[in-house]
Amino acid sequence: MLQRQRYILIKIVLTLLFVLMAGEASEATGRRTVDAARKEKKASQKKVNETKRKIKANDAETRRNLSQLNMLRGEISATSQAMSKTQASIDSLDNHIRLAADSMLLLNKRMQDIQARYIRALRSLQGSHMVDNELGFLFSSESFARMFARLRYVREFAEWRKRQTRELNRAVAEVDNQRQVLASLQTRRQASLDSLDGDRRKLKAKQDETDRMVTRLRSDRAQLEKALAAEQKRLKSIDSEISRMISQESRSRAGSSGKSSKKSSSPASGKSGGKSSGGSKAGSQVRNDDPDAELTRRFSQNKGAMPFPATGSYTVVSKYGRVVEPTTGLQTNNTGVEVVLGAGASARCVFDGVVSRIFQTLEGPYAVMVRHGAYITVYYNVESLAVKVNDKVSKGQILGRVAADTHYGNKPMLHFEVRKGSTTYDPMQWVR
Repeated sequence: MLQRQRYILIKIVLTLLFVLMAGEASEATGRRTVDAARKEKKASQKKVNETKRKIKANDAETRRNLSQLNMLRGEISATSQAMSKTQASIDSLDNHIRLAADSMLLLNKRMQDIQARYIRALRSLQGSHMVDNELGFLFSSESFARMFARLRYVREFAEWRKRQTRELNRAVAEVDNQRQVLASLQTRRQASLDSLDGDRRKLKAKQDETDRMVTRLRSDRAQLEKALAAEQKRLKSIDSEISRMISQESRSRAGSSGKSSKKSSSPASGKSGGKSSGGSKAGSQVRNDDPDAELTRRFSQNKGAMPFPATGSYTVVSKYGRVVEPTTGLQTNNTGVEVVLGAGASARCVFDGVVSRIFQTLEGPYAVMVRHGAYITVYYNVESLAVKVNDKVSKGQILGRVAADTHYGNKPMLHFEVRKGSTTYDPMQWVR
């Protein structure tokens, strides 16, 4: 009986020990499971962050490639225009060379005619006593009257020879001069041909690079469409900012105009009266009583003759209006024109006017709005401002330095617009 009780007691103790050991093992397993889950979550979050970073980098790379493609297309367009001008210059030089060659032939013939005439005249006098010995010719005269006649003849003959010599020398000089002109034209033509050849090589290289860029962009259409959508959103944002700025400025002008008219019509009327109805239309119409009507007319008359809105060389990377992207068929709409400039380029006013608004853009730099009567020019992406609101500015005056754009290799990029009220115009038709 005692042995049985001892056996039962031992069994109970062993069972308790087993339960305790199982609990500890379970707790340890639980800890290991939680730690593993935390590690797995951390690894998953790292992968998510890395994926986001790669997507963001891919988006940025696609936008840079798209910007580079626009840059290349702009350079191709500029090179093609330069080649057209060079070819026109070569054609003009060819015409001048033909005219110079014909002129030299005529001058040569004239010189040869003078030489032949002079030689014939001298040959006709060969054997003459006057030619051999002028003094003997004079003193062999039968009388003084005859001698004086011969003296006059000798003098006239001497003058004739001088005239013939001068005419011959002049003809020779004209031939030499025309020969130099012809040589200069041929040198210029050769230089133009070399320039044209160099432009052709540049154009071919840019076209090859453009083809490679298009192939690269087409490899991921979704990324390209996303980049184009972002570009369209950016352009819409610029348009919205500028429209808001113009609307504020127009309301301000309309308010000032309303106050002036009230004072002039009823000085004692105080603040009473209705609301002004000018709105944005105030800037889009030219009235006979508009004090800026003359400036509006002058601005309009100078269309196509205004200076470019930035200093230095430029490349158009985004044209005015609706542009179809050839690689996707998607469209972007630009209310102005965007140009990439050389380092240190500045924005400059295209015509006389007044700085009516300056505001900071979403990207950081500033937009400067200059009013020219009913017309408005906008210079977007300007830093280090050289003007302030209400400043009177003149044609060619510097407004500030153009800010760099990361999408174009940190080169300065200017967005420029010409407006009249709510109507936008192609800026390139206004500047030379």
